[in-house]
Amino acid sequence: MKSTFKQFQLIVVLMLIFIFLMTCVVVLADFMGVVNLKVHIPKKYLGNEWVQLYIRKSRFLRKNVDEQVLDMTVDARARLEEKIKEYQARTEAIEKDSDERTRLLAEAKELNAEAARRLKDVEAREQQFQKRFEESQDRETRIAAMVVMYSKMEPDKAGAILSGMENKLVISILQGMAEKKAAKILEFMDSKRATEILKDMAK
Repeated sequence: MKSTFKQFQLIVVLMLIFIFLMTCVVVLADFMGVVNLKVHIPKKYLGNEWVQLYIRKSRFLRKNVDEQVLDMTVDARARLEEKIKEYQARTEAIEKDSDERTRLLAEAKELNAEAARRLKDVEAREQQFQKRFEESQDRETRIAAMVVMYSKMEPDKAGAILSGMENKLVISILQGMAEKKAAKILEFMDSKRATEILKDMAK
């Protein structure tokens, strides 16, 4: 009897471990973008605070580094704006209070000025990352257009044009093409340069 009860306990423990491991695998797959748990969560649970936090974290981890930095910068800006409002409210309250008015007013104004300086720095970083993100998007769009254009050209003509470009751009274009088309174009480029490009593409 005792042996049977112990076996039952062991089975329960193993089942709990299995459920925990499967939950970890599913959550990891969701963070990696393999699955999307949000579409499977019942609507009545979507308003839950913990579910909302999970969804936000999942979306954040799916973004690239520039988008993540931009999101963090925007969040920092929002927090600083809240602090500025808080300091402004404190300043207005202190101005009405005669006790320790001078000292507290100076402290509040200093905090307000510091928050304003930090907000200015955050806005500058936000603009910088926004510009980098937009430039990255524009470059990808241009490369995609060039891939289509040079794929339609005769290999000798495409090879002649690509020979005048820097290796980094040439590699980006060739990687977007079908392998056979890219190989044909490389045949019409300088053999030494073509070898360098192939080595860089293999890295």
